[in-house]
Amino acid sequence: MTVIKAFSNDKVDKKPTDNQPLVVNDGIPDVEAGAEEEPQADPRLLMMRVRAKRASTITTLVLIVASALVFTIALCGAFYIYKQFLHVKHLRYRTTCYVPYYEDGDDLVTHNGYQERWMMSAEKSGEKFIEASQEEDVEAMSMMKQAKDMARAVMDQFRSAPLIPLGKSFREEFESDSNGVFEKMSVPEFERGRNSKFIHDFSVNMTGIIDIAGERCFVMPLDRTVVLPPQSLKDLIEKMAHGYYTINPSQLSETYRALEIPVDADTLGPHITQACDSYPIYKLEKLVSGVAKKRRSVDVQETVNKAFTVLDGMQPRSIEIVNIESLPQAVQK
Repeated sequence: MTVIKAFSNDKVDKKPTDNQPLVVNDGIPDVEAGAEEEPQADPRLLMMRVRAKRASTITTLVLIVASALVFTIALCGAFYIYKQFLHVKHLRYRTTCYVPYYEDGDDLVTHNGYQERWMMSAEKSGEKFIEASQEEDVEAMSMMKQAKDMARAVMDQFRSAPLIPLGKSFREEFESDSNGVFEKMSVPEFERGRNSKFIHDFSVNMTGIIDIAGERCFVMPLDRTVVLPPQSLKDLIEKMAHGYYTINPSQLSETYRALEIPVDADTLGPHITQACDSYPIYKLEKLVSGVAKKRRSVDVQETVNKAFTVLDGMQPRSIEIVNIESLPQAVQK
């Protein structure tokens, strides 16, 4: 059965009106409404407030002291290295000279060197120009001055090189230390001498002779009556090299025999031991003059060729070893 109800005027019309907005944006702030709201923090950021630790006074002081200590050690090390290099550089004195010599049967020649010839030439030239200046005009005086300047320049250049004497001579390289402990002379091979080195160690009173070609060493006591100390020999060689002094060219001949007996290296000193490293060492025994003369009369040429010649005193010294050919050489390694 159908029931009919009456129409009610209270029914709400649910249809949207035309003036209602479709989208509402709540994110845009209204400027006219007043102050802005505080923005919210980014959840990805994490802020932690921790008190910073500062270095204490003791730590700072320790770092300063350590830095100063390291700097001091570095400075002392650099100074020590510099001192060692400077000490090595100035420890030894080296020079070269030419030693005049003559043997029995040679003509005694003038061994004063070329410097006297230069001096005589310069003096004669000066005398000639002085005579000319007395007779001629100022032009001759100018020429004399130029000649003197040229002669002085030639002499200065000549003094810079070792003086080569007239006649026979051999070349010698001299080396000594500043303390006067040792002196070493190196003599290349020449007409009557072997290629050799002489070492005089005054701290142990020993002399070492190194045979370069034969690779052997010979030792004997240092003869202070013949050998000059390092400083005296240095002054002598310097005067010879510049022509201020001339030695007696007559050779002082000595004859020795090598003994094949063990030699204690500790008694030779560091300089001789180092120079004779890996070489056989023989002790020398000096022969009397009669034996030496008899040996020379048998074979003069043979003994002369075996001489070790050196200038270590007031005149050249020639040392002959009679049995040198029978001695073994160094073993090749």
